[in-house]
Amino acid sequence: MLIALAIAILGSGALVALTMIGQRSRGSGLMIAALAGLAFPVAWTAWYLQDGHPFRSAPRV
Repeated sequence: MLIALAIAILGSGALVALTMIGQRSRGSGLMIAALAGLAFPVAWTAWYLQDGHPFRSAPRV
């Protein structure tokens, strides 16, 4: 039980850290990066929409 909890906490921490790094590389300040890290699902969705749906299939001809 404790091992599963530790893995969940470390996994979430890794996602938060990666999101903060990604937001900083997009030119945001440290406070905005910290907020993006705490709300990483929202930040990832915003990046996906901003980047123009990079994972969609190729356009039909």
